[in-house]
Amino acid sequence: MKFNFGLKTKRFLSNTVFKVLSIINKIIRHNPNKVLFYSNVEFRDNNLSLFKYMIDNHYDDKYQIICYSSDYKLISNYFNLSNVRFVNLVKCIFTFFTAGKVFYTFGHLPIEAGKEQEILQIWHGTPLKDVDQGSLLTHPIGHRYYTKVLSTSKHFIPMVTRFFNVPKSSVVVCGMPRNEELFEPSPQYELGNYTKLIIWMPTFRKSWRGFAETDNPSQSSIPIINTSDFVQFNSFLQTINVKIIIKLHPAQDLKQYRQLGFDNLVILSHNDFVGKGFDMYRLLVQSDALITDYSSVFFDYLLLDKPIGFTIDDMKSYGNKRGFVMDNPLNYMPGFKISSLDDLKTFCNNLASGKDDFKSERSRVNSLVNDFKDGLFCKRILEIMEIYN
Repeated sequence: MKFNFGLKTKRFLSNTVFKVLSIINKIIRHNPNKVLFYSNVEFRDNNLSLFKYMIDNHYDDKYQIICYSSDYKLISNYFNLSNVRFVNLVKCIFTFFTAGKVFYTFGHLPIEAGKEQEILQIWHGTPLKDVDQGSLLTHPIGHRYYTKVLSTSKHFIPMVTRFFNVPKSSVVVCGMPRNEELFEPSPQYELGNYTKLIIWMPTFRKSWRGFAETDNPSQSSIPIINTSDFVQFNSFLQTINVKIIIKLHPAQDLKQYRQLGFDNLVILSHNDFVGKGFDMYRLLVQSDALITDYSSVFFDYLLLDKPIGFTIDDMKSYGNKRGFVMDNPLNYMPGFKISSLDDLKTFCNNLASGKDDFKSERSRVNSLVNDFKDGLFCKRILEIMEIYN
């Protein structure tokens, strides 16, 4: 069961139905051994990583774990555990009233926390691009939808408090659960022949919901390179034995997209990517470099200390439309800046030849955005939430 509501409807429900539910929730007792994972999209990212950690370390022997996501029926087929349930949205809301611990990664229930309830908003990335207006409208002043909100560093606490409209006292500092996968050995997916592998992750310019992120959302979903350049660029990549996998953003409008079958330039929608059985963060471990733009993935990728290329051809337009959380975003982007196809080729050539001019810059930014670099993020989060096995 999945409901898609517009912002006006969400605000109306938050100010009426969910206000009543908040009052009820504050007088109900919550079970400290009941854990709820909530996601208004697929069960993935930080929630899935933290869930798997709990299962692998037998927390389900002590805790009852309930999960809601848009694909709860599908994901339930992968886990057959006696103390774990996957439920629809209605059952999720009823579960919320008795769950002592709640984890959000995508979205939230606009129900305020009970007296004995701990609710952590992990979210799904450290911000570079500014918060969208929809998110601001669904976090009114004075709400207590979360008792804790995660930040990956002390440096980002002021930005997190503005994103979620919470006091600094509610912010906890820890690495994201999904980043533990960056500390595991390379999975060595079978990807064909190459010497160097680049993962390219552009953020969306126009979502399938119709939200535009630039003044020119009609442009290609892939920056810098036009479809007419694909054949020639693929040939160039073959000559230097570099392979690029472009993984499009889940929210990207794919009306202009057609899957293309080049040897060294592979373009995958989110569904294509999942269908091939790839895990994004495991694939990043196997990669030799990352190309992105304003996606928060590069803050995570800094933990690997590998070269990063940044496409910035629409940076001014993006800044005017969506904006950034800081006045000097380039100061947080430690890598080769790509504004043209020639720049893109130069980045690829540098990687092929082993040239890396941004190592010290990566170290500087990494120290600002990732306070913890030990790969023990799940255990630390569970301790913050007073969940022990």
